[in-house]
Amino acid sequence: MGKASKATKKFQKNHLKSTLDRRRAVKKNYKGKNVGPLKKSGANAELSADDLKAEKAREKELEEMSMGDFLAGGFEVPEGQDGVAAEDDESAEEDDEDMEEEEENDDDEEEEVAAPSKKKENKAAQHKQDIEALKSQDPEFYKYLQENDAGLLDFSDAEDDDLASLDSDADDAKDLDDPSASASGGAEVVTKAHIKRWRTALVSEHSLKALRRVVLAFRAAAHQGEDTDANKSYKYAIQEPAVFDELMILALTHIPEVVAHHIPAKENGGLDTSGTDKAKKYRNLIPLLKSHFGSLGHMLPNLSDPATLKLVLTTTEALVPYMLSFRKFLRGFLKSVIEIWGTNTHDSVRIAAFLLVRKFCVVGDSTIRDVCLKATYQTLIRASRSTTVHSLPAINLLKNSAAELYGLDLSASYQHAFGFVRQLAVHLRQSITQKSKESYKSVYNWQYTHSLDFWGLVLGQHARSPESPLRALVYPLVQVVLGAMRLIPTAQFFPLRFHLIRTLIKLSAATRTYIPLASALFEVLESAELRKKPKPSTLKPLDFGYVVRAPTSYLRTKTYQDGVCDEVAELFVEYYALEATSVAFPELVVPAIVALKRWTKKSKNAKFNRTMQTIIDKLDANAKFVTSRRANIEFAPENRREVDNFLSEVGVEKTPLGAYAKVQREVREERRRMVEEAEREESNARAERRDMRGKGWGSEDESGSEGEMEVDGGESEEEEEEE
Repeated sequence: MGKASKATKKFQKNHLKSTLDRRRAVKKNYKGKNVGPLKKSGANAELSADDLKAEKAREKELEEMSMGDFLAGGFEVPEGQDGVAAEDDESAEEDDEDMEEEEENDDDEEEEVAAPSKKKENKAAQHKQDIEALKSQDPEFYKYLQENDAGLLDFSDAEDDDLASLDSDADDAKDLDDPSASASGGAEVVTKAHIKRWRTALVSEHSLKALRRVVLAFRAAAHQGEDTDANKSYKYAIQEPAVFDELMILALTHIPEVVAHHIPAKENGGLDTSGTDKAKKYRNLIPLLKSHFGSLGHMLPNLSDPATLKLVLTTTEALVPYMLSFRKFLRGFLKSVIEIWGTNTHDSVRIAAFLLVRKFCVVGDSTIRDVCLKATYQTLIRASRSTTVHSLPAINLLKNSAAELYGLDLSASYQHAFGFVRQLAVHLRQSITQKSKESYKSVYNWQYTHSLDFWGLVLGQHARSPESPLRALVYPLVQVVLGAMRLIPTAQFFPLRFHLIRTLIKLSAATRTYIPLASALFEVLESAELRKKPKPSTLKPLDFGYVVRAPTSYLRTKTYQDGVCDEVAELFVEYYALEATSVAFPELVVPAIVALKRWTKKSKNAKFNRTMQTIIDKLDANAKFVTSRRANIEFAPENRREVDNFLSEVGVEKTPLGAYAKVQREVREERRRMVEEAEREESNARAERRDMRGKGWGSEDESGSEGEMEVDGGESEEEEEEE
């Protein structure tokens, strides 16, 4: 007896018991009665009174039967109706024996490996007979099916055979397969000759037969190297690495081309299945696509080679419209792709994964976009747990790419952004209301800092227009950032304050929204860290770009004070350069100029005093520049349009303050580049020394100089020893 098919297994699991019970009941009720075909002339005269009652009851049952019960019964009409032959006792007994035998011999073999059997042919013939009976019994319902589901009436034996032959197509394999090549386990060994024949058939003919073979071979390749399961078997086996590589390239590059040739994808992401031929082709392609997608989903998390990962992600982009129908697979596949986007160490692979996720957001529906937006943000937060000189470029790449996704559907992005910004506000409120010493750690960490910077980046890119839905979130986000900035206003958290001020400066520049930040900078100038005389120190300069909390060993030292002064001077220039072309700039800088002059008179830091005096001169020069330009204007302050367009033809870099800011920015970038190179060289030297100690070449005394400061926002940091 042939192996049980997928349909047989499903019937045995869901309907076998009830079918057997029903047939036994029918057999018991009608035993000894004449239930054969009735003749039209004089048939009622030969029936007894009980038979007439039973006949009327069956007719009444058929009339009262609902359409749902009728369809659920598999088009089985009660015996005795015209056009449908009644089953006799012998056929019922034979069916019982067949069902019981199939149940006893049912194995757990993979459903896709089932071969067509004679029972399928009988089932197809019986289905056709049921359709003909329906046509005579209920013409109105038959007409309804013709108009709304013609595929159900146009039942084809060839279609069933094609779907069932996904794994068992050895009978017609003479032209594309080599029967002589087979492994010891019965699987056919794929050779380069197979690859060549399949490639020719796919490229020149777009052959579905070759496509089926490539899908099966790719499935075996995706599970290559796994423990063999007794319940799983594959038609093909790959034994040579060169053949494996060629098969991967063949499947990944040509399967999307052949599928797109037979079922083209529309621009909006739908599939062109119009027409009977394309509809049949799509039904035939469904098991192939499902198998191929399952292989991709199984293989993707297990790949480590960057070139292979990039190839898989790039070529899968063309299959996105076809994946939308497989929702259960799609959720796990998207999770794997977003995980690669967030954790892979190669930028090219990250970009390929991002482009694939973006394609899903573009062609998918709102549900898929919601899944992508939520998963990308959560992955970004997990990846930003620790920030070092090595991980910061990758985190910036994640933030920039995720911000682009949030610009595809602003309405959906608003819902997510509102919820996540509110969540940040709740964390801040809990840190303020809770009296524990550790409550601030839920806010003063890298994850919270990067979250605020990310939403500032999103709003800066997509909330520039007053009509944007995200524009309404600018004010709440600014309030959360200002509240986090002043949660613990101590010198140890000046680095975090500088990070948040930069976030607000970028947001203000992008949205043209005035955000008062001068007071936050003057608080730093008036702190005890800068007013008191520092201690001499030999510590190396602290890079404020990679810390949110200064080590205790740096506090009150000359090194830390100089670093804070440089940061304050930079932020002063960047902040006031935003308003360098504003018509109100002269009035805006008056309090700042007065406060800075007063501070320089009391400060004993000669180097920083010279820097601040230069900033005062540039502020004063820019105020005079704006005053001279607005002396000839003819509009009043109430004319907002003219006010906004004031000096619009003059770039910020052409103003005295803007030109100074540009020069200082270039100097800082060059200095940062040199520092990063030195950090990388030092890190490589540490790695080499660790390798040498691991091999027994180094002394144990060298281990004391190996401390590298890595900041994790969620935990307190160890104090660094002075070098």
